Amino acid sequence: MDINIASRYYKYREDEDLAFIAHCTHEQLAPLVSYLTIDRDGKPRLAETLTNNPEFKANKHDFSRAWQAICTELQTYGNSTALNIVTRKGAAYKDIVQFTAKSVGCAIDKQSDVQTLEQAIVAKVLELQMDKMTQAEREAFIKTMKNDYQVNNIDPLKWTVRDFSVISGVLAGAFGGAAAAGAMLLPRALLFSSPLGLVGGLFSAVVEGPALRVTLPCVIHITMLREFHRHGNPFN
Repeated sequence: MDINIASRYYKYREDEDLAFIAHCTHEQLAPLVSYLTIDRDGKPRLAETLTNNPEFKANKHDFSRAWQAICTELQTYGNSTALNIVTRKGAAYKDIVQFTAKSVGCAIDKQSDVQTLEQAIVAKVLELQMDKMTQAEREAFIKTMKNDYQVNNIDPLKWTVRDFSVISGVLAGAFGGAAAAGAMLLPRALLFSSPLGLVGGLFSAVVEGPALRVTLPCVIHITMLREFHRHGNPFN
């Protein structure tokens, strides 16, 4: 999967797995824009073209009106540059989720739906992060999740709907920090003391390769937004 530099040629690919993004607010979409346009060092991504997209530029103060341009930019990470130029469209979101799942080490079934794949990614990223912890850190994390967030099961097989919503939010907070908390999606406490530690540690645990540095935080954030859209924000 190549980093693509020609999204000015692209059109939004209609995608039922991204359709709910049309109902997201400016604040909810702001972290996605950040992941797509700014690298982990705070510098503009050399490959990004979203900020030059006319639809985006016309609505830079209201991302909800530019949601298709934002999704189009993400879709460009699913195909090769040459194929994107030929088809004038990027990849389906499911292809991006499958790529992300395989990249972090999930055993996936291509017949699985997007929500199943998203849950597998959240579970795997949590597992990878917990593997980095000492026993004391692991015990402290489990205690924090239970006492502060009312998540009694870290085992994905035992997650309730609310457990998954909270854990996807905690991961989004670890990746997005100020962006996610500032979007009023997550508790302000996550900005200062994420139970998963610093974002740099999370990235070093699971992210290798330039495309994954974009797709993984985007997929985690979209997973959180989907859960909040379906079931409400569990942090409210």
